[in-house]
Amino acid sequence: MTDERNFDRITRAWLDLMPDEAPDRTIAAVLQAVEMAPQVRSPRRWLTRRFPKMNRLSMVAAVAAAVVLAVGGGLWLTRSDGTNPGGPSPTPGPSASPSGAPPSAALGPEELQHPWLGEVVDAPDLPVGRDRSILQIGPSTLQLDIAQPEFLLSDNTAADPGVLRLVARNSTGACSPGDVGLYAWSLSPKGTQLQLTATEDACEARRAAFEGEWERSACRNPDNLCLGDLEAGTYRSEFIGPRLDEGEPWTANYGAFSYTVPDGWANTSDFPDNYVLMRGADYAVASDPKDGTKDLVEFYARPGIALQDETCEPQVKPDTGRSVDELIAHVTQHPGLAASMPQPITIDGHAGQMVDVSIAPSWTQRCPEVPDRILMLFTEVGRDMTGSGLEQTGLWRTDKMRIVLLDLGDGDVMLIDLLARDPANFDALIDEAMPIVESLTFK
Repeated sequence: MTDERNFDRITRAWLDLMPDEAPDRTIAAVLQAVEMAPQVRSPRRWLTRRFPKMNRLSMVAAVAAAVVLAVGGGLWLTRSDGTNPGGPSPTPGPSASPSGAPPSAALGPEELQHPWLGEVVDAPDLPVGRDRSILQIGPSTLQLDIAQPEFLLSDNTAADPGVLRLVARNSTGACSPGDVGLYAWSLSPKGTQLQLTATEDACEARRAAFEGEWERSACRNPDNLCLGDLEAGTYRSEFIGPRLDEGEPWTANYGAFSYTVPDGWANTSDFPDNYVLMRGADYAVASDPKDGTKDLVEFYARPGIALQDETCEPQVKPDTGRSVDELIAHVTQHPGLAASMPQPITIDGHAGQMVDVSIAPSWTQRCPEVPDRILMLFTEVGRDMTGSGLEQTGLWRTDKMRIVLLDLGDGDVMLIDLLARDPANFDALIDEAMPIVESLTFK
């Protein structure tokens, strides 16, 4: 018996003994905190809508793995050879007073106190090779969150309304301590997008790094860098890599795709291989970023045809292809599916096909830990980079799903699914969500 099997057995035994309510909340909170690590380090490789019972086991495994890694004295940060398996090392947010000095005057509007995601700018005195640009705005400080600690860390002092007066606290980025910059700021009506414009700055590196447009990260857990609730507008992904090849080292890729939403939606998850949207009202009460009780719009990279056996372990079916035509044929010819006729679709110049599916009445297969019939459709192709295991996406019980498969070129395919938990709500979901899907643009 392998270590992985032993681990599964232990976690299942723990689940059998645990209470139903408090641990789920605890697990969800810890998991959301852990989600920051794969985005900054070696990314989590999962491709799944979470099925209720199995989801709980997956969360336990992630939490237990995080505990083991934490006990390991930082071994998760680098491999044994000292190399970095992912992107830059995570850095702490700006501290109230890292040098022991009293903090400066309060930043002002509370709505600015978030991480903000933006374009990576190349400019003199800014570190080269960065794969992300995250502006951390705290109660009294601002900084660029990168591998170098406290990079461009600046105090905010009293300023006119709509103006930030920044005073450099250290000498990073060719700034000198005490360098002053004045920045006009404005927010979109509901505070999801920020515009910073330098009116003057003695530090050109800070001007280059801070000036521009930013997207608010406002997950319910602030350690998770999804965007959270969205207002009407256009947004960009940060971490998903739809053009990343199997086995290729992962890096963040801001704007890999953009999309436009009306009011009432939320981005609940952004990982190297998946991105999830949910209605805002559902997100307010959801137990998980991919809550198995809520309607979802999910975007996946590198889908392969799932092999579903009695174990339901995530496996790609041998000798199967990964083109749009081959994946659609898998869906339409699957004996366990009731499928519509595939229809062509073109999004941002990329040809694809879409089909509506539900589980056929004759399908009775189940999976361990899941009492209801379930059908696995796709498994992410690639290697498990975090030890959390490859996972799958599919349908269970009464789900109805629209599957959209797009050919991005060079062998890259993106899977998009629009999932209605209740088939009676499927048409409403399609009416609401297809305009979002059709608004996609790819970098």
